[in-house]
Amino acid sequence: MEEMPFEKLKDRIEEDMAPVKSYAPPWRRASFLFGIWSLLGALVLLLFGLRQDANALGPWILWLLPLVQLLSAYALIILSIRLTIPGSAVATTILVALALLGVAVHLAVSWILVHLSPIGVELGEDLRASSVCLIITLCLSILPLVMALTLCSRGFPSRPIVVGLACGFACGLSAEAIWRLHCPYNAWSHILSSHTLAVLAAVLLGWILSLIFFRRFSE
Repeated sequence: MEEMPFEKLKDRIEEDMAPVKSYAPPWRRASFLFGIWSLLGALVLLLFGLRQDANALGPWILWLLPLVQLLSAYALIILSIRLTIPGSAVATTILVALALLGVAVHLAVSWILVHLSPIGVELGEDLRASSVCLIITLCLSILPLVMALTLCSRGFPSRPIVVGLACGFACGLSAEAIWRLHCPYNAWSHILSSHTLAVLAAVLLGWILSLIFFRRFSE
């Protein structure tokens, strides 16, 4: 094969070169999820109504606790996007710390609600109430999870499974925060068997979807 002269090769490369639009920073790319969460929250309130103990909790507790959960979910998604940026190293300790913070926020919010407004499930309604909360919370996590993984798939995740698990956990936390705006039950037996279980199911879903979204990176 005849070698291409250097000057001609240089001209060919220059013709093919085009400016590349850089991505916005992770915090800005993830911020649109607040719009999705707000839409889902409005949908929950429209279809199911505000929780029955809203007056007892007061507006600060009612709205501040879900916001704290959403912020912890937002931080996890920002970290997930950073994990897809080549050369942007994220220490494992930071990842573990944020995950533990999310767990702590979930448990702390649950403890506050149980302490301020201890409402249990009526006898015989345990299984139905737990099933409804689990299914709806998991459904509320699907759209944000798909959008978060779509954002991450635009990068180059060196640890795709970790990204999927982190996004699943974040979107599970956000869905649980949204559903708490309606769910009136504040008992550990109900929270752990439905709300917490739904968050764990979202983590599993994040792992499964990561195998689809990031398949090209493992080939």
